[in-house]
Amino acid sequence: MIKAGKWLFFLVGIIVLVSCASYLEAEPEEKEFEFDGTTLNVIQNSIPTDLFAEERENVKVVRKLHVKNGSVDADWSLVDNTLNLKATCFGLANCDARFEVYVPLDVEVLRNGKPTQLTGKAE
Repeated sequence: MIKAGKWLFFLVGIIVLVSCASYLEAEPEEKEFEFDGTTLNVIQNSIPTDLFAEERENVKVVRKLHVKNGSVDADWSLVDNTLNLKATCFGLANCDARFEVYVPLDVEVLRNGKPTQLTGKAE
């Protein structure tokens, strides 16, 4: 009985490793937020987030979220000058997420309350 349990655990582990979720396979979702401030604080909640400055008048967010197993609590909101990005997996989770944020050229951007460069690279 113990041997069978070990083999089952091993097989489940192999299946999970072989079939990992990847944000690269996700269908991108976009949302635009009206923004007239001069400083934007992006709270990324441990999700890789790429930041870009471009000629635009609002803030655009692209979410790439791929869920294979478990459930996910995903949200994006802009309140005052804080953009809160969230994607948390629950249960026997197999999911992956990444955000891209596009801001107007004249906006100073903070990442989790700290100054950052708009290089497009996730931190």
